[in-house]
Amino acid sequence: MGWHNLLITKTARLSVKRSQFHCEQDGQALTIPLEDIASITLECLKTTLTGSLLSQLAANNILMLTCDEQHHPNGLLLPICQHSRQLSVLKLQIEISKPFKKRLWQKVVCQKIINQAGVLSWQKVAGVNRLFHLAKSVNSGDQSNCEATAARLYFSSLFTDFKRHDDGYINAALNYGYSVVRAAIARELTAFGLHPALGIHHTNELNSFNLADDLIEPFRAIMDSWAIGIIGLTSADGAVTTDFGELLGLSKDDRASLTQVLQLQVRIQDENHTLQSAVRLCVKSLVSAFKNKEIELLKLPEPLFPPALKALS
Repeated sequence: MGWHNLLITKTARLSVKRSQFHCEQDGQALTIPLEDIASITLECLKTTLTGSLLSQLAANNILMLTCDEQHHPNGLLLPICQHSRQLSVLKLQIEISKPFKKRLWQKVVCQKIINQAGVLSWQKVAGVNRLFHLAKSVNSGDQSNCEATAARLYFSSLFTDFKRHDDGYINAALNYGYSVVRAAIARELTAFGLHPALGIHHTNELNSFNLADDLIEPFRAIMDSWAIGIIGLTSADGAVTTDFGELLGLSKDDRASLTQVLQLQVRIQDENHTLQSAVRLCVKSLVSAFKNKEIELLKLPEPLFPPALKALS
């Protein structure tokens, strides 16, 4: 599996030469083996690329993200029909019962809250015990909406004077990182023959990635920990502050760092893996859970503290 996560911020021409990714930019050229690339994020709207490259990206299961004028990811290229038993896997997904989906969602929400508690403990702020209590209170389908209660407690404890959907630097960083992780999940769903639109909890008919939005939940706190490490500003009580004055947008370095979240070390199946590999293991385990009708087979990630990138060689 590739490990390069490329960010294209200036005008470039992208193509394939000798079965390798080829980038021409500022009179210089760069060539990288396709098998070494995990994702490409296109920020520059003047970038041109060939149809041959798009085909090779799909064939090699390489994720391509496009961005809007504010440099926020807004689209992605996904491979299709790569799984040898696509129809059989899709049938499994369609035939999953509603009670089973509710139990899967219970496990997802529980792990999400546990991961949030881990971030608060790492940052040494209040709310850890309350989150653990909420995690134990999650019922089938989370009918009591512990997820929303935990989110309010988590963000109010972690960030000073912060509202999740306000404009500002922290939300911009979180949203950018979430987009990268969400896209990586969507890629693995298609690679394993699952349909991203068929969620276990999210069912929005206008959303093509309901299942990706289900599985991203335990990964969010992991992404938060990486964003906190990048932001690097804390208030007097240790909580990350939102007082950035005129700093409202993400710098190029911030965005480049956020794309590297896929190389972040996490814990899954009692082993350390990159987040990118953890996504794949998570999706693979979901297929096993569908096939065997066993909730325990679904494997979800846990954060490692302090957050660290895998040493790349």
